[in-house]
Amino acid sequence: MEKYITKNGIKYELRGEQYYPMLEISEQTNYEIGKYGHLHLDFIKKHRRGTYTTLLTEGCLNEHLHNIDELIPNKSNEEILVSKNKTIDQQKKVIIGFAAGCAIGLFILGFIFIEPLRESLVQLGLGVICVLLGIFNMCGNIGSIHWYNRRKVTKENQKVYCMFVGLGTLIVGAAIIVGAVIQALGNITASGWVIGIGVLIGLVFILYAQFKYNRGLF
Repeated sequence: MEKYITKNGIKYELRGEQYYPMLEISEQTNYEIGKYGHLHLDFIKKHRRGTYTTLLTEGCLNEHLHNIDELIPNKSNEEILVSKNKTIDQQKKVIIGFAAGCAIGLFILGFIFIEPLRESLVQLGLGVICVLLGIFNMCGNIGSIHWYNRRKVTKENQKVYCMFVGLGTLIVGAAIIVGAVIQALGNITASGWVIGIGVLIGLVFILYAQFKYNRGLF
């Protein structure tokens, strides 16, 4: 077998028992690549390998990525994305503040007016926070979930992902509240069962969402 062959204008070299193309990468034009250029680069590397190889070998890759950045008029999409993230952050602060206020209110109310609940105030506060966060997530707000727990969730799956995570958190919170009330009434054993079963069911929903839509915990 010949060491080198030429086919369709491309020179191939024999390595072992197979021919491999001898590609020469042309010098790239120095362009500043922005956010959308890098996103497009990741896409063509994974899903358009032929296009990526052609642009790379012809020395047009950087120019192509730069043009992708320039195609976005006035960066309006980026501005919308930033605005949306700011809104989510604001919603997160509001819901956390509201939950904290409710928890503090329960502490004060229970301590002053409801003597049997005094020993269960911590559980009540924790339960209220979980319930409110669950409702927050079920409404489609993903901001309260750590980014490393949702970094693989696609935009199309965010809503259903939030629904399952929120439902699981809501069940956990409700179980903690019911368990706290039962404990205040004097039945500690039943309280433990209610909380344990509720937490288990809630975790099933949360873990289902993590592994189905995030493909893992992180």
